[in-house]
This record gives sequence, structure tokens and C-alpha cells, in this order.
Amino acid sequence: MATALEQIEHIFILMMENRSFDHMLGYLDAANPKIMGIADARRAGYTNLFNGSPYAPVPRTDPAVPVDPPHEREDIRRQMRWNPGDKMMTGFVADYATVSPADPYPVGQYYGAAQVPMIDFLAREFCVCDHWFACLPASTQPNRLMAMSGYTMRDHTTNQLFDDQDVAYDWLDAHGVSWRVYSEGFPFFGLMPKVLKRIAADIWDNHFRGLVALDTDCRSADTLPKVIFIEPQFTDGAEPEKADDDHPVTPITRGQDLMRRVYAAITGNPQLWSKSVLIITYDEHGGFFDHVEPLPLLTPQNHGETYTPFTTTGVRVPAIIVSPFVAAGSCFSQPLDHTSILRLLADKYTPGAPYSLDVAARAPIQSVQSALTLTTARSGAAPAPPPPLAAAAAPLPRGGMPPPNAIAHLNAIEALRRLDPQAAAHKYPAWKDYFLKGR
Repeated sequence: MATALEQIEHIFILMMENRSFDHMLGYLDAANPKIMGIADARRAGYTNLFNGSPYAPVPRTDPAVPVDPPHEREDIRRQMRWNPGDKMMTGFVADYATVSPADPYPVGQYYGAAQVPMIDFLAREFCVCDHWFACLPASTQPNRLMAMSGYTMRDHTTNQLFDDQDVAYDWLDAHGVSWRVYSEGFPFFGLMPKVLKRIAADIWDNHFRGLVALDTDCRSADTLPKVIFIEPQFTDGAEPEKADDDHPVTPITRGQDLMRRVYAAITGNPQLWSKSVLIITYDEHGGFFDHVEPLPLLTPQNHGETYTPFTTTGVRVPAIIVSPFVAAGSCFSQPLDHTSILRLLADKYTPGAPYSLDVAARAPIQSVQSALTLTTARSGAAPAPPPPLAAAAAPLPRGGMPPPNAIAHLNAIEALRRLDPQAAAHKYPAWKDYFLKGR
């Protein structure tokens, strides 16, 4: 009998921003004890510590967090252990107090079904991965580079464009596998000069399209690429008022509706749905609490990296496998991280050969293929998603200097203007005046 992966023809990948597993999905273990979440934390007596007081996990109803939690390498080290001798994973509140002293508790709180209705729906209908970790105890840029390459040349998020390095687009091209990026704003890997050149040259939208086209394109499964990367509108992007990536300070209600729209597009075509898998995860924990310790794992350095090697994975992040090849309400608890997606690509398109030596070295991390436990697709129509959510309020103003990642996005857009303003205006007509007139 053919395996699930042999029957799957389309792999969809949606990576959101900056939330931890306990913060977004931990509530699920109240109904499903197979999931390791808040109930497990309470049984272990888990609390965060700040100024000598315990901060146990409590529910949160406000969909926005007013101050972006710190989440660079040094911050995460303190979040894991604020003082020598403290229990591991208890410094999140204390670290957040350095930027939000009047209200340090949001990072120690968690959402429930009422706040994350689409996640709740997907968790009940498909497979939660409760041991999916960010690749690195680091911020957005290093983790997204790891997710797309299996290695990173930087260990912090900076305002500079990336150096060119191999990414999944190159790997897929080399193996003759079709792919496409659907993005609501400027694609994240436009921060890499060689990808920026591809965007400018993609006048027929073969590889880079707006997310608005996904629904129409999914109606023609025969012409849809094999691997589809879906990107939200980034809070650190050029239009933060439209963001729906879940990065603070953007309300999580917007991310819920993004997931609903993506799911509805894929499941709207039964032929496509019957041979697809959608992977939803988050690039890193963003400073929010999680009670499970990261895995010990020495990240290899084979490309001239100059930073101190990482010795663990990052913090657990939300992850759900959406496919007719997983059982409803199931939980997969083997170790995964973002390179598990790269392993899946290799399992599918180069069986028997690793994606790369970097990825192969990340034992005991498994492939997403291990979570596809059904060899026969579930029969019948895909479950219907919840109705659309009410429009969410715009993100709160940040004030002050934009964060480094936001500056990097603006630098990339300016680099595209300098590279080919006509192509840029064609690709992103909403910014036509800027590309053609510099304003």
C-alpha cells in the first residue's frame, strides 16, 4: 500500500510569527490529555518568578499584547533561567518586565478556544504536534533562515539584508520541483539579494503571487505547484496596519482569520484536498512562556559561521498538521522543528537521500512524514471551517525606533526599487508611487 506521502501531491506551508505552544495551544490538554500543555504545567507546579513572586499560567482574553516581548538570543537565555539556581523555563515574566514593568504578566498567560477559534477547530479536526520546537533559541531572522536552509549565517535579527545562501527555493529548483510563494505583503526572503532579483524578474507571477490569488489557483489543482509557501502580512513589514502574522502588537484575531482563509481555499477543491498537507507553525516563541525545556542539540556550523554555536533547540512553538492523512483530534509527540519540513521535502522528492548534511545532523529531529499516520485519506468532504471573524482592531502604535526586522524590510523594498522600479511597480501596484517616484 502506498504511504501517505506517496499519495500527497501538494505541500502547503504557513509560518506565523512569535508565539509559544503553551501560550496558544496549551489549553488543549484539558480536553485531550495526550497533549502536553497547561494541565501538565500545573501538575508540575510550574510558575514564572519575578521579584520573589510566582506567576502561574492564567487565561488571557485580550487579543493584543501592548509591548513586543524581547526575544533575541540573550533574552531567551534569561527567559529559560533568570537567576542561577532557578528552575528552567521560569524567567519569561521577569524578562518581559524589562520592557513592560507596569504589566509583566501577558507573556505568562495563555489563550483558550474562544480567543483562537480557528486553531481550536484545526486541533479538533487534525493533528497537533506538541513537541515542535523553534530550530534555535534565537529570534525571527535566524529561525526563518534555518527553516528555509537548515543553517543560518546570523544568530540575531538585524536591520541588514541577508547574505545570499542556499534556500529551499534553490533546492526545489535543483530537483525539478515546482514551487510558489503566496504573500499578503512583501515576501520575507526578499531580504536576500538573490531572491530579490528573482522577484523583480518574475513578471508572470510564476513564483511570487499575492495571497488573494490562492483561492482561485486552488480551484485548478493540475496547474498548482507542488510546494506552496504562504506568508502573512508581517507586523514588521511595510504595512503593519494590515498585519495578520500574530506578531505582537498585532491582535491574534487577524491570524485566526488568515488561517481560516487558507484552509478554506485548500479544502474548497475536494480533488486538491484529497492529496494535500498543510503545515501551520510559528517561527519562534517571541518571548512567551512555555514550560517544556528545549532539546539538547548542537547546531552544526559548516558554512563559516562566526557566532557561538547553539547547544539547544529553541522554545516549543504551535504546530498543526492539516491533512486527510492525519486522524481527527490526534497528537504527535515526537521531536520536530522547522527543519522537519525540509526533511519532508527530501522524503518526498529525493527518497533515501538527506535534504542536506546540516539537516541530517539535527538528530533526533524527525520528518513531518512521521506525523502522517493514515495510509488512506479520510473519506468525505473536508470539515467546514468556522465562519469569518469580526474585523480586528488595527495594531497598537509601537512608538520609537522601528525594530531591526522592520528596518530590514524597508531596506529590502528600497533595494527592489533601485534594482528595477518598473518591475517593482508591476509586482506591487499598491506601492507604485514609491517605486516610480520615490514617495
